[in-house]
This record gives sequence, C-alpha cells and structure tokens, in this order.
Amino acid sequence: MLYFGISGTVKLNGSSKNYVAVTGYLSGYNLSSTGGYDADINKTTSDTYSLVYSYTVDGWEYYVQTDYATSFVPQIGSEKEIRYNPDNPEEAIIVGTNSNNVLIFAGALFTVVPLFIIFGILASERRSLRISAKMVETAIGIIFSAAGYGAMCIITGKRSIKGFYEFFHSSFKLPLLIPVVLILIGIYMLIKALFLEKGAEQ
Repeated sequence: MLYFGISGTVKLNGSSKNYVAVTGYLSGYNLSSTGGYDADINKTTSDTYSLVYSYTVDGWEYYVQTDYATSFVPQIGSEKEIRYNPDNPEEAIIVGTNSNNVLIFAGALFTVVPLFIIFGILASERRSLRISAKMVETAIGIIFSAAGYGAMCIITGKRSIKGFYEFFHSSFKLPLLIPVVLILIGIYMLIKALFLEKGAEQ
C-alpha cells in the first residue's frame, strides 16, 4: 500500500505540475456504498459518499469528483482548491485528500506498528525495564499523535489547526472525536515519558 500510494502521488504531481489553481465549492455528493449491519465484521457501517466540487473557468462551470469515498461529508458550499489542465479545463484534481494519501496513511500504519512491536521486544531484552518502558511510552506517544493527526488530515483534507477547526465547526460528527482523542493520548504519553517520569526520578 505504501509503495502504491507514494508512486501514485509522484505520478499525479508530475502530470499536474502545470495545472492552474482555482477555488472550488462542494456542490453535492454521490452515494458510493450503503451502510448497515455487516455480518462479516459484526458491526454497523455508515453510508459513504464521493464528494462533487464545482469550479469555474472562463465563465464555464465544471465538476470534479473525489477518487475516494467518505462518511464525513463537509457542508455544501465548502471551499476546496482545485487544479485544472489549462488545455482541457474538464481535467482537474482536488487538492488535499485523495486515494494516494489514504494508501500512504494506511501503509505507514501497517509498517510502523509491527516495527514498534519488534522494537519493544528487543528493547525489553537488551535494556533495563525502566529504560525500556520509557522508550516504549515515547514510541506510543509518537505513533498515537501521528496517527491522530494523519486521520484528521485524511478526513478534513486540511493540515492546519485552523483547517481542522473550520471543518469541525461546519461538519461535526461524533466519530471526529476519535482522532482528537488519539492525539491527546499521544501528547500525554510523550509528556509522561519525557518530563513527568524524569521529574519523579529527581
């Protein structure tokens, strides 16, 4: 997944490097999959949608759709940067979250988590229990914080606290609290490992 996500991003950046930026607006969404109870995973899933953005070039209105589906639908009229081919305005990309970003995020998690487990095992075997515990807590803090931040970027299509706030303000759903909780847990673990335990030792 990580390889395909990175290679897809490189290809997309190369093919769209001469595209022109314009502001697009969420005009609607198309149902991608219907939610409901899934017996295979024993849980209820939500409907997912592909988001449709409109943008204007030389007085003509065009539409572009996300190449991924989401259950988090922004408010109609929400702004998004669109980049279009000046030679063919119908050909455009949505700046921000795309299927490549999702693959990179998922691939990174599947890569980092096993490495972290291996690291924890080796650390417990080769170092004292106190040092090992501190290193593990630090690693957990980094992973939780990075995972929460990455999830927020994927869901909102933004990378800044301001962007996150704007999305929360206009399109809040309870599951959006999950990545926030991950970030808070990660920050707490980092503070605990790097500062609180050090202060306790003194």
